[in-house]
Amino acid sequence: MKPHRHYPHEGTNLNVLIADDNPVERAGIKSILKDKSQINIVGETGCGPEALDFLQQRQCDLVVADINTSDHLSLKIIEDLKKIHPKISILALGPYDEVKDVAPLLRAGANGYFRKTSPNEELLQAIRTITYGKRYLSPDMEDQINGPLDPDTFKQPHELLSDREREVMSLMSTGRTITEISKDLSLSVKTISTYKCRIFEKLKISNNAHLIMYAFRNHMVN
Repeated sequence: MKPHRHYPHEGTNLNVLIADDNPVERAGIKSILKDKSQINIVGETGCGPEALDFLQQRQCDLVVADINTSDHLSLKIIEDLKKIHPKISILALGPYDEVKDVAPLLRAGANGYFRKTSPNEELLQAIRTITYGKRYLSPDMEDQINGPLDPDTFKQPHELLSDREREVMSLMSTGRTITEISKDLSLSVKTISTYKCRIFEKLKISNNAHLIMYAFRNHMVN
């Protein structure tokens, strides 16, 4: 893998944004990174749209962000950061121990994941690793990847849908109702409702608005 950037040479700084909705945790991250050679903290924000707004005004090399993988909008923040600033590195922080829980972050575009319960010095190692263009995961997570990991772990959620589920999702994303879809596919309303429940479960969404957003974001509709 070719590195997308190099760690700063002598005399240059790595500009870091800390993005966390909890000000106490932001202060904790800052205390670890401040005064470290070649690391320059350029700002602190929440991990939502305010992080995007900040990066419209300031140049940054790395975002250290607390991300909740169960939050659909949190994952979208990573995707939006990468679309707007494709050269930025993103180190996601969270409480997760299993690769299956971290995989959505990596799929969204994060360059690495740091578990909050890890020793503080590992945060610096994580930053150096992804700045050199390599993925960072804790050693035990790397072992999970190299071991008997479910092959579906790193698939996009919609890649886990059956052909029929994708067909139903495609029709739903155009705004068609369950009744209309049942007529289109010559299936019962109950069957279409079952497909809808399966789709929502696999995509980890809870309503039609989220489904439409997901479909557009993943270029599944025109």
